Order: sequence, then structure tokens, then C-alpha cells
Amino acid sequence: HWFTLIVLSALRRSDNENMLSLMNLILRLLQPNPDE
Repeated sequence: HWFTLIVLSALRRSDNENMLSLMNLILRLLQPNPDE
């Protein structure tokens, strides 16, 4: 999946903050937003 590549790229860069941000973004994209 495309998000797997992003996660791996973040891990390679060893940027934990970006990793968490990406995970949060991915979860929002994968899960329906109850607010909308």
C-alpha cells in the first residue's frame, strides 16, 4: 500500500515526530470521520 511506503520512508529518516504525524493522518484517511 502507498501508506506503507510512507511509513517505511519515515522510519528510514528516523523522524519519530513525522512518523506519528503520518500515522495520525493515515488513520484519519482510513477511518470515516464522525464529525463530517
